[in-house]
Amino acid sequence: MKAKQNPGWLLAAAALGCVLGFQALLMAYSNFPPVRNSKGLVAAARSSIGPDTQLFGVNQYRQGVPPYLGRTMRVVMYRGELEFGIGQESAKYIPTLEQFIEEWRLATDAVAFVDPATFKDLRARNVPMRTLAEDGRSVAVARK
Repeated sequence: MKAKQNPGWLLAAAALGCVLGFQALLMAYSNFPPVRNSKGLVAAARSSIGPDTQLFGVNQYRQGVPPYLGRTMRVVMYRGELEFGIGQESAKYIPTLEQFIEEWRLATDAVAFVDPATFKDLRARNVPMRTLAEDGRSVAVARK
């Protein structure tokens, strides 16, 4: 039977290919590490976060962290999609790592979600912090 004589066969083959491709995508996604989701990172850090804990996102902004915690956080160095909001409320933004380190050293109760490269830089500068959790995209650290 030729494909030209039976176009239904072509549609069935295309539909089967789409279904199999979608199933393969779902199976692959279910095996990804939790790096695409901040839920585990927040759960590991939650016991160190009280109602008065200062929260920072250092050189990154993980979209899921504030909703999981039900709180806002101050952003350090990262602008990205927050550019407009930073322009509206620039006092809540910390533009340099040096300014963050100064605030961090003065803090008594603070948690920061830091990108791994900046975390290494902070360690090299002997910034006082205790590692709470990490997930490949972020390191959660506490001041106390």
